[in-house]
Amino acid sequence: MKRKLISIMLTDSNKFLSLSTIFFIIILYIFFSYKNTRFDLTSDKRYTLSTSSIEIIKSINNPVNFEIFLSGELPPGMKYLKSEISRIMIDIKEYNKENIYYQFVDLDNFNDQEKNLYIDKLISNNINPTDLVYNTEKGRIIKRIFPGILITSGDKEESILLLTGNKNFSPSEIINQSIENLEFEIVSSLFFLSQSVSKKIGFITGHDELDNLEINSIRSFLEKKYHFEIINIENSFDRIDDFNLLIVAKPKLSFSMKDKYFLDQFLMSGGRILFLLDALGVNLNDSSIYENLAYEYDHKLDDLLYKYGVRINKNYIKDFNSALFPVVIGSFGNNPNIVPLPFPFFPEISNFGNHSTVKNLGSIITKFVSSIDTVNNDNLIKKTPLLYTSDFSFIDNYPVVIRLDDLAKDLNQLDFNDKSKVIGILLEGEFSSYFNNRLFDYKIKNKNFISNSLETKIVVISDGDIIRNDIVKNNPIELGNDLYQKKKYANIELIQNIIFYLLEDSNLIDSKMKDLNYYRLDKNKVDRYKLSFQYLNLLLPIIFCLIIFTLRYFYRKNKYNFIN
Repeated sequence: MKRKLISIMLTDSNKFLSLSTIFFIIILYIFFSYKNTRFDLTSDKRYTLSTSSIEIIKSINNPVNFEIFLSGELPPGMKYLKSEISRIMIDIKEYNKENIYYQFVDLDNFNDQEKNLYIDKLISNNINPTDLVYNTEKGRIIKRIFPGILITSGDKEESILLLTGNKNFSPSEIINQSIENLEFEIVSSLFFLSQSVSKKIGFITGHDELDNLEINSIRSFLEKKYHFEIINIENSFDRIDDFNLLIVAKPKLSFSMKDKYFLDQFLMSGGRILFLLDALGVNLNDSSIYENLAYEYDHKLDDLLYKYGVRINKNYIKDFNSALFPVVIGSFGNNPNIVPLPFPFFPEISNFGNHSTVKNLGSIITKFVSSIDTVNNDNLIKKTPLLYTSDFSFIDNYPVVIRLDDLAKDLNQLDFNDKSKVIGILLEGEFSSYFNNRLFDYKIKNKNFISNSLETKIVVISDGDIIRNDIVKNNPIELGNDLYQKKKYANIELIQNIIFYLLEDSNLIDSKMKDLNYYRLDKNKVDRYKLSFQYLNLLLPIIFCLIIFTLRYFYRKNKYNFIN
């Protein structure tokens, strides 16, 4: 009788446990089918959007449509990129289901006319084609894709180039860098689409700065996101509150004390300034002159920068890692023989500081840069180097002689025996006015003199040409395009990131600092143990099931022997 009672109790408890488990699983299934819930246990939090990103996504009040041009037959690396885009778009839509829409577009599904219209639209939005060459079981495949995203909201439009890593890296590393940039690129585009009022940028003129044709490329780019205005300080002295950012790019003439007062009080009021300054100048326009002597630019901004905490030195940095410069070497028939050769005075920058504005950037082309030192160690100012020359640099102090005929000689790495030098730096904090304890008689509107600034930011780069686009036959070409090397530098991306950091939510751009850990397989071991792993994957589930069935058999046998 006792055995029968125990048997009934065991049977009832097993039934109750089984039913409870089934009921609990059904409840979980219903809950998670209506709510996209993920527990991010990764050390790098790769599946978690930043707080600032979530706030921007939730703030979108109008429908936004994403057209993602990455679909169809793709090699494994691009499939992985597509899956990561899909994953982040699911997360974004989860926070704003009513207004976020997205679709993957395969251009091969359109007829020729529709396809050409799309291609023209993509190219006009700076999404250029990428040719893929990869091997499959069917043989080698060559395919042209346009890896980008078009984002539209009403009459506003933004575009994102998906492959944005350093072109000096391998394809897999470029894809990994592009994935790290995805959150920032997508959410920053949503940010600009949601802005009803654009921030204002003033480009300073009146001191022989870069002209309108030389900044055509960067101006066209910035005008899509900001209100961009070319201003003369003399005519805009009382408009100090009209701008959020001022750009000073390669002035060659002196700033008066009144001009410096304008810049100083703009900074003290919380405005941001981007200084792109050359300490020295040189004329290379006359190709017949093979020996050029550099001269000083007397822009009289050195004392202002010194007060804020930096000094641009009177030197040029020669770098073993350099871009090309066309030089006449002999003749070819009756015509001069023009050969592009490495020019150490044109450093190719791929050595960056630890900051979100320069993370995962491609190489930057610079021309005639000088070293930057930090001075006045003020605890209220945080100084972050952004751009460095390579570890194979050489300081050529003023007076500097540039001899073009030296380019015909092979560069010797041993001659570049100085370490990397800072050529771009970010200053953040509360600045003291340059005009403290000075006599002056300037006044802006009804504003009182401000002796100490609010929390603000400055970026100083010792190269005005970093923002200058080349001009061919009086036509400006896109900033960063190198005609001699057939190469695209990331100068636009650098200026874009710096301006975004200076003007907008610094927490958002800091999302680029997320370092994703990628654990790569050893290809040699994969090839060696490939067959073993295939057998293991095939047989292990079968062996596991057999073990379960055997254990269950003996369990049931012992159980019913005990009852009987």
